[in-house]
Amino acid sequence: EAQFSPEKFKAEPGLFFGSHHSYLYNGAEDTSPPEGYEPFYITHIGRHGSRRNTSDNNIERLVTLLEKARELELLTPAGDTLLAHVYIYKGLSDGMYGMLSERGGREHQQIAARMYRRFPSVFQDPKRKNVLAVSSHKPRCIVSMAYFVESLKGIDPELQFDMRTGERYMKYVMKSTPELNEEIKDSINPVAAGMRRENIDDDRVLHVLFTDVEAAKKNCDAKRMAGEIYSLCNYSECLDLESLGTVNLLTFDELYALSRAE
Repeated sequence: EAQFSPEKFKAEPGLFFGSHHSYLYNGAEDTSPPEGYEPFYITHIGRHGSRRNTSDNNIERLVTLLEKARELELLTPAGDTLLAHVYIYKGLSDGMYGMLSERGGREHQQIAARMYRRFPSVFQDPKRKNVLAVSSHKPRCIVSMAYFVESLKGIDPELQFDMRTGERYMKYVMKSTPELNEEIKDSINPVAAGMRRENIDDDRVLHVLFTDVEAAKKNCDAKRMAGEIYSLCNYSECLDLESLGTVNLLTFDELYALSRAE
């Protein structure tokens, strides 16, 4: 709970989206090294950049439900707006689920450029021009590495890069196993499922999206619908789609509950 407070989320709404919240850079000041010393080596550990969600399950559920409601003339203007957002997201993601977004590429270009600018002595020593770059074998991670390397190479063409990926590097790039992941999920999922349904006002959600709430209830679980909208908005930031404003379909309390579960 230490990382959760309503005040923090009100100050930076993107925090609602947890590990999918795009990188933000708000400036940094480096402590000066002791007299007579200067930086000469950097180990940088970075996560992949902003990405699409790993499957189309969430999007297809929204498409099926909202298209059926439209056929029955049950969508409000807000419901029509949500369906339009889903179509835009789907168009940008079909065939690309799990892959890095353009925003994710820019993030790594910018991180690399800041690194070079902040620590020029590390890169400008003519005797130290070798850079080892290692990635997990996930495509979004390999492409993130490529954007990072491309940015450094563009700034300093004399740098020499050795880029590596493969199973042997996973032991320190991502120390995990499928068995451990499943064990963790089995422990977490029942707790998270209950949290996702906290503070979701069923009638409010359905009134926003549908003209006939009783008819909508026959085909729609309002709490799950709120979760689907949250997931859509979660990844939409990664595709530069925040301006569509769909996040406003959920209240602060609903977003807060869903983000805690996530």
